[in-house]
Amino acid sequence: MKNPTSRVPVLAVALFVLCAPALSQPVLRIPFVSRPPSLAAYAAGAPRGDEADVSDFRQRIPGDGIPASRRTAAYLSYDRTHLYIAFVCDDDPSQLRAQIAPREQIDEDDAVIVLLDTFASGQRYYTFSANPYGVQLDSIRAEGLAENRQYETVWRTQARITPSGYAVLFSIPFRNLRFPRQDQQQWRIALGRRIARLNEYSYWPHLSSRVEGFAQQFARLEGLENISPGRNLQLIPYGAYTNARFLNRSLPVPRFETDAEARGGLDAKAVFADALTLDLTVNPDFSQVGTNDPQVTINRRFEVFFPELRPFFLENADYFQTPLNLFFSRRIADPRFGARLTGKAGPWSLGMLAAGDRLPAALRSSPPGSRWTPDAYVYAGRAQYEFSNQSRLGLLMTGRELDAGSNRVFAADGRWKMSQTWTLTGQAGASLDRPAYSRAVSGPFARIELARSSRHFSYQGDFTTISPQFRSELGFIPRVDIRQTRHTISYYFWPSQSPVQSFGPSLTLLYNLDHTGRVQDKTGYADFMVNLFGTTTLRAGRYEAYEFYWGKGYRYGWWDAGFYSAPSAWLSFYGAAAAGSGINYSPPQGLDPFLGRSLNLSTGFSLRPSARFRIDPLYLYNRFALDRGLGSAAGPPASGPVFNTHQARLKAAYQFSREMSFRLILDYESTLPNSAWIAAAKQKSVRGDYLFTYLLHPGTVVYVGYTDRLEDFGLLSGGQFGALPSPSSRNARQFYVKLSYLFAF
Repeated sequence: MKNPTSRVPVLAVALFVLCAPALSQPVLRIPFVSRPPSLAAYAAGAPRGDEADVSDFRQRIPGDGIPASRRTAAYLSYDRTHLYIAFVCDDDPSQLRAQIAPREQIDEDDAVIVLLDTFASGQRYYTFSANPYGVQLDSIRAEGLAENRQYETVWRTQARITPSGYAVLFSIPFRNLRFPRQDQQQWRIALGRRIARLNEYSYWPHLSSRVEGFAQQFARLEGLENISPGRNLQLIPYGAYTNARFLNRSLPVPRFETDAEARGGLDAKAVFADALTLDLTVNPDFSQVGTNDPQVTINRRFEVFFPELRPFFLENADYFQTPLNLFFSRRIADPRFGARLTGKAGPWSLGMLAAGDRLPAALRSSPPGSRWTPDAYVYAGRAQYEFSNQSRLGLLMTGRELDAGSNRVFAADGRWKMSQTWTLTGQAGASLDRPAYSRAVSGPFARIELARSSRHFSYQGDFTTISPQFRSELGFIPRVDIRQTRHTISYYFWPSQSPVQSFGPSLTLLYNLDHTGRVQDKTGYADFMVNLFGTTTLRAGRYEAYEFYWGKGYRYGWWDAGFYSAPSAWLSFYGAAAAGSGINYSPPQGLDPFLGRSLNLSTGFSLRPSARFRIDPLYLYNRFALDRGLGSAAGPPASGPVFNTHQARLKAAYQFSREMSFRLILDYESTLPNSAWIAAAKQKSVRGDYLFTYLLHPGTVVYVGYTDRLEDFGLLSGGQFGALPSPSSRNARQFYVKLSYLFAF
């Protein structure tokens, strides 16, 4: 008996092909070489001649299809173990923008780029990039989803600045790529170059900005034969030691305590069938040495998003991405063990993750067990079928089991590329929440989005409905009980022979009802953007809103403006301001929310005195004040501050070499509330973060760090703890050492 469901993929593929015109693909045939190429030959202008070469790089930005302003040549070859790509870039060496920076931090530099779609699916591709000093950046991008910058693998770059520009040689091991197991490979490839001072991006083949997406415009790469990642097993043991002294303010009588901990664990990786990766971890290295960027958290109605920084969750995170963020790995607090399987099998992409989690004491309903016994079990599963033309269908399930209760979410999603510029994306599903001592609750959700992306006119419109009963303990869903539609339209002009690179307006409108039919939000935002040659951007806009909150409707709005400029290789600066009215979401007990005057400022700059040294100061200011003219509150006073916040950061880094660096971060935070008008506590703090890093390559690294925190709460002269006029009490300090080593077999 035939399976009727087997016809669905065939019909879907036919429909996609009819609706989405195919793009012509140039072909590049790559030769096999018996010995690796040498950077010195390229730097001297004498390539070997036995490699494939391309030089017709075409602009994507600012021109679309015109020749690149500076000549670039690329030379490609391979042997049994590596893919080699050499770039020779013509330019004035005194005009180059590049630093000897930490790995991944080259966004403001000149760079050369390799894009590889090793499954020729048009769906997902690797990005390898390096600046004129050979500093690396790698990532993975799935079309229609955010780029996964946290992907890191081991590859080699050599670079040299020459009298006529610079040369870079990439050596990418096949063992660190995933591709089908077959004798003759069919990949897709694109090569690129960024000239930072001109804000110019050029590629071979030409990747037009008039077409949505990148991967389907790549060239076909042929000639790769009899290659394999081979046996690929990686072990990364790590060890960490911390010694901390801190003020425990949760006790009835605060006191200083000390804590010293030595911790070790193991991450393991195995590759099966060249394309499936199994990651296992025991007592994983979930500590982090990065710090979250400053954000204003006072007077926020909804949860503030902080990105994931922990190593285990970063690789292949895009396998679990969906239109709604139903798997937010920071919800997993302190795993004791974990396993993840990701990869491709034909047109299928697969991802599975499981972990045993230890919860904070405030979330436990029972006493903690042993150090190896989890409080909760967490799991997620994802399967996705890929069609032609960057279209796909997927399923996702997430769950958390805690005591006798559980929370599970089931969802289906899809992306249909209707033409070269239009895409349709959708997702629908439901949650099933079973509390330990009450009845189960279920709630559905759905989202659909229509988008057009092109060089001039772009549009994005979506509709989202989320039930009041929807619960996703592993997702980042700040708000439920919505039926919301949002539409954004923009149009950009690209004048020729003008100091203006591009300019144009955009408009965003939002309308939101709850499930009883009551209007919750109506907002509109119009702005105008101007991009100048020389990497300068100017922006100005107006925001108007109606919001229903705590049983009342509020109307407010503000003007905002911002700029960014990088006039030279050693200096860039930026600023933004917003002034108008807003809502006090956190009034003290007995007082309703009210409108007031708001002012938000942010400014900073980057100073690079040398290729190895960088200084980045940042300042944020947030002010909210009473205004009787807005109907702010009953009774005197008619004016005065509700709160002020100040956040300042000084970040300085010195790069001794590509592997060795020292970083200093000084943070100052001050929250000054008027307790008569807002439910917030006064707080001032100063934090110092000092970090020495030796990063040989991903997986092999040594960190030595020290953090110190001063607060305005401490021991008074009478022997009691209380508020201090300034942050002068050292309430937390920690010294830590962490090292790991990659063993590859």
